[in-house]
Amino acid sequence: MVAAHLRCTYAVANHDFVEAYKFQTLVVQSFLRAFQSHKEENWALPVMFAVTLDLRIFANNAEQQLQKKGKGQPGEMLEKAAEQLMSCFRICASDKCLDVYLANNN
Repeated sequence: MVAAHLRCTYAVANHDFVEAYKFQTLVVQSFLRAFQSHKEENWALPVMFAVTLDLRIFANNAEQQLQKKGKGQPGEMLEKAAEQLMSCFRICASDKCLDVYLANNN
C-alpha cells in the first residue's frame, strides 16, 4: 500500500493523473483488504474517506486528460472509480457489530 501511494504521489507531481489513478486504485484495494479484517475498529474510517476521495479526484482528472488526448470512452475512469467506492460501501454495510449491539440492547 505504501509503495503504491508513493508511486501515486510521484505521478501526481508529474501531472500524470492516469498513472496516479492506477496507483490510487491499488492503494484503495490494499486498504480494503486490511480494513475487512479490522472493520470493527472505527479509526480506519477517516483513512478510507481520504483514500476514496483521492481516488475520485484522480479519476476525474484522469478522465479530463484522456478526453484532451482523444483516448478512452467518456466516463470510463469515473465508472471504474465508482466500482471501487461501491466495494467500500459493501464492506461498511456488512458490519456485524451493529447486529451484536442491537441484540444486546433488546
